[in-house]
Amino acid sequence: VGSTFHLLNNFDIPRGSNQPPPNTAEAESDYTSWTSVSDLANLQIHWKTFGDPRSKMVDLKQAIATEPNHPDVILAAAIAAEADGDFRQAEAHFRRMTESQPSDYRGQLGLGENLIRLGRQQEAIESWQHALREVNKGRLPILVRLADTQIAFQDLAAAQTSIASLSDAISRLAAKGQEYQREWAVASHGLL
Repeated sequence: VGSTFHLLNNFDIPRGSNQPPPNTAEAESDYTSWTSVSDLANLQIHWKTFGDPRSKMVDLKQAIATEPNHPDVILAAAIAAEADGDFRQAEAHFRRMTESQPSDYRGQLGLGENLIRLGRQQEAIESWQHALREVNKGRLPILVRLADTQIAFQDLAAAQTSIASLSDAISRLAAKGQEYQREWAVASHGLL
């Protein structure tokens, strides 16, 4: 963990080292406000912040024992199962998360990703299409993966619809002055 933090320090953006693009709604410059390291072997998450460089840790085993039904605990268990290559277990955790927190895009996105890993592409596509009706915040990653999967499986007519929705969402972000999210979406898989 310590070595990983040391490595990640090379990518920190110091406060004041860059400025927002001109003629945008962004008022403050970017800087690294926090850094985290996940130790999936020991189910621990370590982090440090700009204001306090000392490393802090959350033991997920303890969290799982204390609050096994908390959405963040379920998500952590799903991510740990993915890291172990146990995609059926990860699917079960993500499915549980989507049932308890249907509007949380992380569960919806993870469920589809694991369905693809299990060779159930059509089910993943249907899951993401359903998720778009449930999720308000976090729709962009789902739209990107949906369109990407539709393209990969040669469902080009459906992909065009997904790309049109994605393009519309990106335009709305630009109108709101959220260029950083727009740039992320455009860069994701080069779909546009």
